Amino acid sequence: MDTDRERKIFLELAGSERELGQVTQRFHEVIERSFVTDAGRVLAVNGIAGGSKMTHDEVRHRFGIVADWFKTFRGDLGWSLQRTLSELPQALRKTLDGEDYNPATRSMWAPEET
Repeated sequence: MDTDRERKIFLELAGSERELGQVTQRFHEVIERSFVTDAGRVLAVNGIAGGSKMTHDEVRHRFGIVADWFKTFRGDLGWSLQRTLSELPQALRKTLDGEDYNPATRSMWAPEET
């Protein structure tokens, strides 16, 4: 992977160095929170605690998923940065769970309260 090329793509999609920092922070939060969510899950099959371990490979896997959704939301759908960052946790969770995920295509949107 050409990291300089990838960085340029992300910088262009983010809009500025400052916003790229926000994107990086949000990626970290979304990925970390997904592991916390996984740790709290119970596998229906045998009732034991489920979820993936936070290995380097699993973090890279989740980063790839989040990065792909970021590119889709910002590049393909032309969403605002705020809307994109707000939608990433849902996109990652649905993808990890193997569920179909179709991002909302409505033109009206309001950020979720946190």
